[in-house]
Amino acid sequence: MLVRSVTGTTNIFLFYLAIQYIPLANATIFMLSVPVFVFIFARIILQEPFGKWHAFAMVISTVGIALASKIDFLSIFGGGDSNGETSSNSENSTHKKEDSSGLSNNLIGVILCLICILTMSFVYISLRKVRTL
Repeated sequence: MLVRSVTGTTNIFLFYLAIQYIPLANATIFMLSVPVFVFIFARIILQEPFGKWHAFAMVISTVGIALASKIDFLSIFGGGDSNGETSSNSENSTHKKEDSSGLSNNLIGVILCLICILTMSFVYISLRKVRTL
């Protein structure tokens, strides 16, 4: 239960940190991919079955999440305009700035969301593992 507590707390912290860099809607869309990662980790850690329909559902979910997110993926890696703006969030001045290290705020937000997704996945896996003990 200690692992569940630490990963759950880290998850919440990272989510709130991520919405400082990307819009709440995008962070929420990314969090909707948690079941995909739970399935991957359940296969690896818990040795749960994996069939072609599972793979198909996983691909469809991932494509749907990518299409639903409003992040300009070119701007994440520095492909935006000269001000670092993207067309999807140019009205929000918080998301226009570049980090001093040269990473765009979108990239920082996406990285934080990915780490958040991983920690949330481990919350579910640890709960499942505790249930089987």
